[in-house]
Amino acid sequence: IKGMITRDQLSSGIDTSTQDYVHRKLEEIVDAVDNSDMGNGHGQKEIVYRKVIEVYQHLFD
Repeated sequence: IKGMITRDQLSSGIDTSTQDYVHRKLEEIVDAVDNSDMGNGHGQKEIVYRKVIEVYQHLFD
């Protein structure tokens, strides 16, 4: 999932400190899910990953 989040995708319409903050927080969410013992029944982890990607794309595409 992390490979899908790259700095060069960030929009120039958002100031750098905000880009850095959001980018870092989204990665923290992904790390937290990766490292949690939350089961993956019904694809819960994939749901979280998809939501992170949606937010990322909305902000930075």
